[in-house]
Amino acid sequence: MTDVERIPEASSDQLLELADLAVEMDSSAGSSKFAIIAPHDLAFGLAGMFATFRGADTRSKKEVAVFRSRAEAFAFLGVPDNATAPADEPGAGAQPPDA
Repeated sequence: MTDVERIPEASSDQLLELADLAVEMDSSAGSSKFAIIAPHDLAFGLAGMFATFRGADTRSKKEVAVFRSRAEAFAFLGVPDNATAPADEPGAGAQPPDA
């Protein structure tokens, strides 16, 4: 999972190149899921293009999906929303503010 709240603008050629590189780096051990959190419109659109390019590559072993919120991403991955922080840590399970 990655959060791309601040992502620079990229061309479709750059996203295609990045998707190709990501596919080449996939583990041969089997398929997995990768969630991208992109709360803002530009990041969401660019991440969606990346996910589309990656999904169109028959070599891809990852199911990539883009979400606006952390909760949606964790649900897609099948893990509890507070899985990355101990329960007593401030902000555990907290949602980022809607933009």
